Amino acid sequence: MPGPVFLRGERVDLHTVESDDVAFLQRLVNDPDVRETLGSVRPYNERKQAEWFESLDPDDFAFVVCADGDPVEYAELVEHFPAWGVAEARGSRRVLERNGFREEGRMSEHALHRGERIDVVTYGLLAEEWREGRGTAEG
Repeated sequence: MPGPVFLRGERVDLHTVESDDVAFLQRLVNDPDVRETLGSVRPYNERKQAEWFESLDPDDFAFVVCADGDPVEYAELVEHFPAWGVAEARGSRRVLERNGFREEGRMSEHALHRGERIDVVTYGLLAEEWREGRGTAEG
């Protein structure tokens, strides 16, 4: 059962990450489609996933994303620079584009995915664009 709601949205809610989420997160990180985007090559058993959970800093911005109360994804702000007012969020291209993010840069053939070299794409969204409605699938 996900932790308390941190932020409510029209379609999804962000919940705090709790120890009860370890089994869900283990299934998620071992999914080949997810694992490969993280650059992970090793399997995560329950103990290893629990160790990862214990290593989370309480000040991290880490969330379980829930749709209709069910966990569907994990989201985390990484490389958070409060002084600059920026952070990096892991996310799929489709999710980012549907939420108004646009391509800002591309590193050609930067990663190996299923035996092929692929581009790594950087996306961005300005706060003013989010406020103006670009930060929604309808915007």
